[in-house]
Amino acid sequence: MATTHSIGMNGVALDNSALSWNIQQGYGTDGVGYTGTLNGDYKGTYGEVTAGYGYDKHSERLSYGLQGGGSSRMLMA
Repeated sequence: MATTHSIGMNGVALDNSALSWNIQQGYGTDGVGYTGTLNGDYKGTYGEVTAGYGYDKHSERLSYGLQGGGSSRMLMA
């Protein structure tokens, strides 16, 4: 029988909660292993910046995004 455990935290900071973040860590038996994510988001006067990192047994992922001005652009790496 598979067993999983997880824990996480999140929060906000700065005026009007402009900065937010979230972190999660998990572990699963039966070949799942460790997993985790870390995400952040900043909403400023002229736009928004997001960034994230995640990993598991098989891979690591990095993502980021920019939005602002008259156009929006989401970038993924």
